[in-house]
Amino acid sequence: MTREFEAPRSVVYRAWSEPELLKLWLGPAGWSLPECDIDLRAGGSYRAKGRAPDGTEMSWGGDYKEVIPEERIVQTESFDEPWNAGTNIVTTEFAEQDGNTVVTTTIKYESHAIRQAVMKSGMDKGVAESYERLDKVLADLTAAA
Repeated sequence: MTREFEAPRSVVYRAWSEPELLKLWLGPAGWSLPECDIDLRAGGSYRAKGRAPDGTEMSWGGDYKEVIPEERIVQTESFDEPWNAGTNIVTTEFAEQDGNTVVTTTIKYESHAIRQAVMKSGMDKGVAESYERLDKVLADLTAAA
């Protein structure tokens, strides 16, 4: 997944890596992120819980394998609920381009079947809605700078 954001890389990275900022945008429209704990360093871990408007909760977490501030984060990702079995490897890269930031996220699933199930789940719509929320957070952060 690749998306360009109208904000400097340092601001986008902050929004991606600080729990209080992640709580403002991560998740599909209507979802909240009531829990988000991050120890952002190689060997550190994270844990999050999302909540849907109907009260349904989804929890996940993992470990950081590589962290290069403002450039690259590689982490594992496992969900508590069985809808996405196994452990994913998520690589997120941040590249500044003409004052904007291009974020590229690659997710490696344990099998093609799991990848196909995730793609059919509507995950792409949820990610797009998250990124729309992130646009607003970035605009506020950039205006305050």
